[in-house]
Amino acid sequence: MKLYFILLISTFFILVSCMSTTLIVKENTQKEKYSIRKNDLIKIILEANPSTLYEWQIVYYDSSKVKIINESYIAKETKRDMEGSGGNKIYIIKAIDKGTTSIKLDYFRPFEKELPRLKDFSIIVNIK
Repeated sequence: MKLYFILLISTFFILVSCMSTTLIVKENTQKEKYSIRKNDLIKIILEANPSTLYEWQIVYYDSSKVKIINESYIAKETKRDMEGSGGNKIYIIKAIDKGTTSIKLDYFRPFEKELPRLKDFSIIVNIK
């Protein structure tokens, strides 16, 4: 019975330690540095409005440390079906190897390459 209990507790701790967590970073709540574990996810939520022809684009990340899993846009819910009301650009990124990397995104109109970026977003991720 004692051996069974020890095996049960050991299995529980192994399962808990293998579970990944998701770090959620919003544009207005970002801080510079984050620490996560290998296989954890980062969900970056950025305000966007594609009807203005501005778009978020990832301009830097270390592909040996993190992998872009998904990229999507979700429009804001409005009382009426209002075109151009904006929404959120969402990136799901997975930590795939230990180390430190930065993730940088710019918000701009791709056809206006000579103009400065309207907004930028940058974080540093330490993967343990």
